[in-house]
Amino acid sequence: MEEVQGSELKAEGEILPGSAEVMASLTTDEAAAFKKFVERCESVHMHLLSWPADLDKNETRSGINDASTLLRFLRARQFDVEGAYTQFKEAINLRISTNIIKGYDEIDIHNFDEARKLYPHWTGRFSKRRLPICFFDIAHLNGETLAKYNAPNQGREEGVGTKHTLAVHDFLTRFVLPLADEVKGDTKDGPVINCLYLIDASSLGIKQAWGVKKYAQETSGILAGSYPEVLSRVFVINAPAFFPAAWKWIKPWIEAGTAEKLVFLSADEVMPTLKEHIDIDSIPKRWGGELEWSHGMLPDLRKEVKEKLGWSEAQEFPVGPVKWRNEGDGLVACLSGGDNGTLRSGKVADGKGRISKATVMNGEKTDGPTP
Repeated sequence: MEEVQGSELKAEGEILPGSAEVMASLTTDEAAAFKKFVERCESVHMHLLSWPADLDKNETRSGINDASTLLRFLRARQFDVEGAYTQFKEAINLRISTNIIKGYDEIDIHNFDEARKLYPHWTGRFSKRRLPICFFDIAHLNGETLAKYNAPNQGREEGVGTKHTLAVHDFLTRFVLPLADEVKGDTKDGPVINCLYLIDASSLGIKQAWGVKKYAQETSGILAGSYPEVLSRVFVINAPAFFPAAWKWIKPWIEAGTAEKLVFLSADEVMPTLKEHIDIDSIPKRWGGELEWSHGMLPDLRKEVKEKLGWSEAQEFPVGPVKWRNEGDGLVACLSGGDNGTLRSGKVADGKGRISKATVMNGEKTDGPTP
């Protein structure tokens, strides 16, 4: 792909956001590689770390080209600087060519919510290591859903569209992972850069397994190319008896790095394994936990997370893509897509200058362009 130049706007004296926390969590050799990677990305050749075009100066670069994002690409390449640079450059080119930053703001919230259900989506809970927990029920990939996925649409020549896929995963990297890092607090582990995935495969049939080929190829390809290391581990739960044989011909469809992170759990292994990683009140009831959760639900935040966001206990998570903005005395969480809705705000005092208050626009965008 021909290189596309992004905006060269860059605040005077700006330091790559999050660099200090990342560097403190790395070994000496890893820190040296990270520093070299940053320098490579800052070269005159590409300006990969310039302020992104279409990103408002009051927003944050989290999940786009901040230090945590660079760390994900570097880890995906096992700290091979040139390999990470090439992959990151291609991902930034895709972001620019699809105009996804503007697309994230303009996507119709109904389209966003429908696209969200096509992929593992955040439950609103975190693991014991404070990794966001994402859930997907393969039963959702029925004939009707796959037909919609493969039908012509805007964003690419056919299917749900690259912009929709990028918008859904940008929600994880631009909003959820920074929130997880705040929930985690100050530790020596470095920033939270990946999620724990729970996949219910109990409904999978042979015909359906063949039908998801295109979906599996495209999804794993986008994740591996533009969102490397977002997956920490994928627990595939209650796969049918035929699955070990089927996996031999399904596996080549999936990007190798993604496939290696899949862990298949039988019925007897589910609860003992999940309890090692997740508190009982964040494990879905279908597997013996206490969380009332089903596919497609909006994030269900625990009380302490709502308090950190400054939300009331009754505040429900909004429909649509959410992002962080700088509002002088801290960061606020706001819904993309204009100024429709009612502002709800409060303050969160952590003393670190990261999130000192949060505001959510609790309203639905009912019109506007669809990418």
